[in-house]
Amino acid sequence: MTNFQNCPLALQHPNSTVAIRAVHLSDVSLFHECLWQDRTVEAITTFIRRVLKFQEQGRGMGIVVMDTTTLPDTIIAYGQVTQWVKCAEISDLLVHPAYRGQGFGTAMIQYLTHHSLAMKTNCVELGVAMSNQRALALYRRLGFKDSYTLQLDLGQGTEPVLYLAIDLTPFFDSN
Repeated sequence: MTNFQNCPLALQHPNSTVAIRAVHLSDVSLFHECLWQDRTVEAITTFIRRVLKFQEQGRGMGIVVMDTTTLPDTIIAYGQVTQWVKCAEISDLLVHPAYRGQGFGTAMIQYLTHHSLAMKTNCVELGVAMSNQRALALYRRLGFKDSYTLQLDLGQGTEPVLYLAIDLTPFFDSN
């Protein structure tokens, strides 16, 4: 069995009190209400269907974090991982502003990194706009290392996006 004691924080097990589950198509209205008010229901539906297709193919997964203290339960965060040819990519991470700084982003990244490891992906990477210093600090604290930079249009003009990665091959289970 793989020993995760001396590995990057991203490979530690997520906090068990964080309610994480796979995304469902039935989550569309909750997404629209809780996280993505600026997107149409149709756009959210298309987005989740694409994620579910990758999940069915064994090439990724989308997850939600729920606030189970509210009735009804509220989606407070979303993230996904997609396996590409050389590496898996964690993307579309979003934590509702009222829940930031409480460990939900860390738990999602840990969950998605473990999923990448289970898919036997050689590495896992994520990108961050250089202007998002808070996220960049989190990713580095979790053990992601700077890999490469691209100039991307993130909707408000072109800006540098730094990709960070973790090599997963040292953590493959030898059994």
